[in-house]
Amino acid sequence: IEEVKQSALEAGERIIGTSEITLYALDADDNWLVRDRETPIGNFCADAFRCLLGTDIAMLNGGGIRSNLPAGDISYNSLLSVFPFNNTACTASITGQQLLDALEVSVMLLPETAGRFMQVSGIKFKVNAKVKSPVVLDESGMFSHIGNNSRRVSNVEILDKESQEYKPVDLSKTYSLGSVSYNITDLGSEGIFRYAKLLQDNLGQDAEILAAYLQQLGGVIGEEYSKTQGRIIINL
Repeated sequence: IEEVKQSALEAGERIIGTSEITLYALDADDNWLVRDRETPIGNFCADAFRCLLGTDIAMLNGGGIRSNLPAGDISYNSLLSVFPFNNTACTASITGQQLLDALEVSVMLLPETAGRFMQVSGIKFKVNAKVKSPVVLDESGMFSHIGNNSRRVSNVEILDKESQEYKPVDLSKTYSLGSVSYNITDLGSEGIFRYAKLLQDNLGQDAEILAAYLQQLGGVIGEEYSKTQGRIIINL
């Protein structure tokens, strides 16, 4: 057992790459940043899933991003500290209308923090947190449907793969979604994707997705992740 533990420790300590900046999941007072706003670390993680899985969009619950990623050398253990729950990558299909509904679930508790708040890639939108959430949950606390109240989410746009320009979401179109097993197969985050259709499961450990994306970036997290990119604009 000790030999296996030592081998695992050594494997975890191998250097995957470096970061020119610190990516923050928490602020200096240990308040969660990834649970109520767009964040550079959330963008990095979501971009990793979208790019590695080849999906139209990616959405990751902020509650699953568990630590900062400091500047300097990045070991595999560093990535495991960000994603410590050993989730696997999945893809699903989701219509434009289902996507709008899922976004409402994501932001339903704003301005309060919530683990269900999604960090996103390949999508941008606006949120009016002054409007009462229209989300209706069932008796078990899972997403049921959208009620008659005005929606909080507007101006939803999807990144077009060919033109690399954002275009308005098509409610009748089906988009491919990248996320983790917790959200898609386990129906975590209050069942935010309960109406999406699973396409592929067990596409690699979540930390492995980050490692592969870091290699795709040439082993360096650079200034492109030093600030937010206007993916989620929130009116409080």
